[in-house]
Amino acid sequence: MNAPIGVFISNPDGRLLYANAALARMLGYGDPQDLIASIVDIDAQIYADPKDREKITAALEQNHETLNQECRFLRRDGAPLWVSFNVRTVKDEGGGTVGYQGFIWDVTERKRERESLLMTQFAMDRAPDSILWVDHEGRIVYANQAACRSMEFTPDELSKMTVFEIDPDFHFDQWEQHKEEVRRRGSLTFEGRHRTKDGRLFPVEVSTNHFYYKDQYLACAFDRDISKRKEAEEKLRETERRLQLLSDNIPDSLIYQLVAEPDGTRRLSYVSGGVEGLHGIARQEAMADPQVLYHQIEAEDRQRLAAAEEYSLKTMTLLTIDIGYRKPDGVLRWSQLRSTPRRLPNGAVVWDGIEIDITGRKRMEDALRKSESKYRKLSIVDGLTRLYNSRYFYNQLRKEINRANRYRLPLALLLMDIDDFKAFNDTYGHIQGDWLLSQFGQLIKKKLRRTDFAFRYGGEEFAVLFPMAEIAQGIGAAEKIRSELGKKNFSPVPGQEVRLTVSIGIAQYQLDEDMKSFAERVDRHLYRAKRQGKDRVCAEGL
Repeated sequence: MNAPIGVFISNPDGRLLYANAALARMLGYGDPQDLIASIVDIDAQIYADPKDREKITAALEQNHETLNQECRFLRRDGAPLWVSFNVRTVKDEGGGTVGYQGFIWDVTERKRERESLLMTQFAMDRAPDSILWVDHEGRIVYANQAACRSMEFTPDELSKMTVFEIDPDFHFDQWEQHKEEVRRRGSLTFEGRHRTKDGRLFPVEVSTNHFYYKDQYLACAFDRDISKRKEAEEKLRETERRLQLLSDNIPDSLIYQLVAEPDGTRRLSYVSGGVEGLHGIARQEAMADPQVLYHQIEAEDRQRLAAAEEYSLKTMTLLTIDIGYRKPDGVLRWSQLRSTPRRLPNGAVVWDGIEIDITGRKRMEDALRKSESKYRKLSIVDGLTRLYNSRYFYNQLRKEINRANRYRLPLALLLMDIDDFKAFNDTYGHIQGDWLLSQFGQLIKKKLRRTDFAFRYGGEEFAVLFPMAEIAQGIGAAEKIRSELGKKNFSPVPGQEVRLTVSIGIAQYQLDEDMKSFAERVDRHLYRAKRQGKDRVCAEGL
């Protein structure tokens, strides 16, 4: 009763006359009697396809009243199961069919395994990359269609070969070490070469792992033809060699990539050989520590460069700047830096740039400036204060606005008016008034950067341009001027004190704003300072 084989007897209509316990369990019933009593429509209750019984009956007649076949049944709960059965027809003395008897086996798991194996075989045979199964001695036990096509062997030919015959770089004496490495790491990826049937070699990338089947070691290798990738890599290397040769031989210049890491550190990811000619520093030394290049730059230019880099980093805009630096021989030289920033996925920023030696141009410009200096000063410098005059103010303001718009750089403008200057002039005379203006002009100069421009705007009014400066820097300079003026005694009479104050307006240039609108905004802040009691700095937000 406990046999794993189901046994049954049925009448010609399919009604069960006998069933053993194994068949009842197989179909999900409590016992044989439960099964026999419950099955009233064998077509609908037992067969997954009700037409199968009719086909089986017809097949019995064609196969001399016996049949071995697989079929899909239904369990009591409706779950399908595959069975294999052996059935024969029972005849009476007159040759009429009186029933059927047979044996049934549950082959569901076997069917699933076979289907899974077929699916695996189907998938591997249609995989675009080569797949090889190799036994513990390196013999090929399976090769998919892609492997056969790539090496131009038939499956039968490959099944008689070893991996040592298809890979000239892989030797038998390395096999045990290779297997141990795969066992230790679980999987292994490496590059090799495969040999085709006609002897041609092509590069492959091999990804291999291992498993045990019936206690036997098997390696499964996925081999990808990387011929095109290798060709592309070689072309890329050749392009890199040409670019390296080109960048190293551009006269009086160097190419570089400067990286600003998310933590604020700077490093050179690339610098061409021109660094040795321009800076007298070996390329390897510059790559190892870019600070050796920064230390060569003049202190003030180093500050300007740091500010330009920060602004470029903040706005992701082109960085253009001229810098002076001294090579190890101490001679002052000049370079122009031009670089474009781009952001990397990790948040770092790379400047792709070029540095060009402009020493010759700078020396020519310096000579030209010196030869023209006295004539230019006559036209652009105020003779009393030694500051630039109002005519030059408008020329320079136009230039700085154009520069700000072109390179997206900040620009601030400051206007100043000495408070109650007329009263001083009326009290002490024009000579003392001129002396006061001269002193104030020198005071302004001392509080500005070398790159700033100071002007006598008219009478007792003064202006200062702050190129590449945010408004906060301009406000700081304005407060220094105001504070310093308040400390000075301008009395021409001994023993008497005369303190003067200044009202100041300042504004930040708005990109693409016209010059007139910008100047008028600053002027309104100046007059606001006057209206609010003088001796103060007024700006947006102040």
